[in-house]
Amino acid sequence: MRLIEKREIELERVKTKSGVELWKIEVSPDLYYLEQNPQKESIFGEWYRKKKGENPNFYLFWEFKNGEYSGRVLVGEFKSKQELLEQIKGELSQ
Repeated sequence: MRLIEKREIELERVKTKSGVELWKIEVSPDLYYLEQNPQKESIFGEWYRKKKGENPNFYLFWEFKNGEYSGRVLVGEFKSKQELLEQIKGELSQ
């Protein structure tokens, strides 16, 4: 493997004005991702609460560029290779 590019990324735990702790991924001073607030009363907050209840390893992050929401989200979850393989096989057989 040959290094092509390197970036320092910071993973921070932040607290909102309402006291909710969220993850923040800072890629650079003008690019970061902020975790969805599960306590927010919105369609996204409600869905995120549900998904986190089903799988604590599920994450949704909002992308911010130059201090403003970009209109994009990062969604993912940590799972084992076997869990992923089972999901892929199930989706491909439909």
